[in-house]
Amino acid sequence: MFVVYRLNLYPDDPARDYVSALTSSPDPELSEGVFDRIDGLDPSKLSQVAPVVIRNDELPDLPESDAADGLIMLGQAGRWDGGGIYLAWMPLRKNLTPNPEEIWYYTGDRLSAFSARADRT
Repeated sequence: MFVVYRLNLYPDDPARDYVSALTSSPDPELSEGVFDRIDGLDPSKLSQVAPVVIRNDELPDLPESDAADGLIMLGQAGRWDGGGIYLAWMPLRKNLTPNPEEIWYYTGDRLSAFSARADRT
């Protein structure tokens, strides 16, 4: 199970933005509701996130992976300065904590639909 919550890194400075924190638990009942925080979301692309677990073989054009499942993240970032809506994906491996270094960002490019670099979106 994945849960995203808003985190204020600067509680003494209300002018600073919140960021999203992605958390996971293989079984919330067994872990008594304790979730592991997964750091590494790019706040310029994934400030507010809606996570969805998918079967990788059911969605074309994903990066190659040995993982059967993946996590699609639909994110929003920015405010009056432009911002936008972004799509990202990372592989999920059974019994392993997801690795944010494996996040791929949707580019919209027909020849290379995903990039490991957030600045290519």
